[in-house]
Amino acid sequence: MVIASAVVDESDGRIRMAVVKSALGTTASAVVLLSWGLAVPAQADGDAEGVERIAERIERVAPDVGQDILKTRTEAGQGLAARGDDLNIDLPDSSQDTLALTRPGAADAPPALGMPQGAVQRPAEVADDGTVAYPDALPHTDLAVQPMERSARVQTVLKSARAPEEFAFPVDVPDGGRLVQGEDGSIAVLDARGTPVGGIEAAWARDADGRAVPTDYRVEGDRLIQTVRHQGAAYPVVADPWMGMDLILDAKWVWVHAVSKWTLQITPTNWMRAQVSDYFIARAGWDELLAKFQQPLGIHRNHGGLFDQFLCHHQFSAFAGNTWNIEDWRPDISYPGTVLAQCNPE
Repeated sequence: MVIASAVVDESDGRIRMAVVKSALGTTASAVVLLSWGLAVPAQADGDAEGVERIAERIERVAPDVGQDILKTRTEAGQGLAARGDDLNIDLPDSSQDTLALTRPGAADAPPALGMPQGAVQRPAEVADDGTVAYPDALPHTDLAVQPMERSARVQTVLKSARAPEEFAFPVDVPDGGRLVQGEDGSIAVLDARGTPVGGIEAAWARDADGRAVPTDYRVEGDRLIQTVRHQGAAYPVVADPWMGMDLILDAKWVWVHAVSKWTLQITPTNWMRAQVSDYFIARAGWDELLAKFQQPLGIHRNHGGLFDQFLCHHQFSAFAGNTWNIEDWRPDISYPGTVLAQCNPE
């Protein structure tokens, strides 16, 4: 029996004729592709041109997070991997596998994010810029993963109005742990003690014209559900969960001319800022700050007062801005006193 059907390639609008032959009693099949104009390899086959097109679509609209995409390599016995800034990234070898982030030498189970449930099996294909793509893994949807210096993103590239509006990502949560959603919609992955082991930034999505597309997360047990309300958007639409382990992105001493003194300027991750009034996350952020920057920056004085200022900025992060300034020359007057002084005791 011979079945023929016309198929529209959604990436460039060209019409292709797919002719499929199947023999009764055998598993043999042949596919012949004919096109009007120049022949275009099918993106569903994971060809190089299709993979590069996926990477280009993401690059056009994805927000700049200040981190370079890492080059991916294949490691013996481990599959695809990348190495970042004190971070090991194990990448999904197929569209049904898991993305895992680990610290070198860490004994605890790493935070891991599964690819969207319902995806069909597609092998990973690596683009020139390091993006790992899985063409047509979901209906009218490509998937991709981008490993970065301190994080990784899982992207859904919605190619038409017929693409799904919900994507369910399973999350490997430590035994006894849980997922907690912050006020801005970001997600913290907590262990059984309430200590954060990873986080996912608030949901985002943009269409081909660079316009924001309404999207949000909800938590169902150990699953992260992203809803992308893309009807009426310009396609393709790109959306993602962006996962990292850091609570503190950066810290540096800055000279304040108004007082002729130094301030320690701290840049927390958005998902840490969103988990307000959570002492365990604040404590973990402080510990991470010291582990990363105590020796390089010489943070040796007045830890008690500095911690109270840090905790105050975290608790009232909605008013504290994207960076927090703490000073070792301010007095250590207790946490309630620091709050009464609006985080800046005199």
